Amino acid sequence: MTEGRSFVPVIVGGLLLGGAALLGVYAFAQAAPPTPPTPPTVYTCPVCDDEFATLEDLQYHFTTEHPRQPLPIEWE
Repeated sequence: MTEGRSFVPVIVGGLLLGGAALLGVYAFAQAAPPTPPTPPTVYTCPVCDDEFATLEDLQYHFTTEHPRQPLPIEWE
């Protein structure tokens, strides 16, 4: 080792720089807006407003409970 030279300032500086980088990443992650949870999809009968978890359940309901009912379609 060379006399009179110390690597302690280099090591301390590297640790401080690494700590600052980690702090910056943490602050950035905390500042990002949280994504809201997506609400569950609900299928609603257009005739009686009953709600179903799946499209298949709605189709079954519609064909069994409203067999002669025309499907209301709204044209835009």
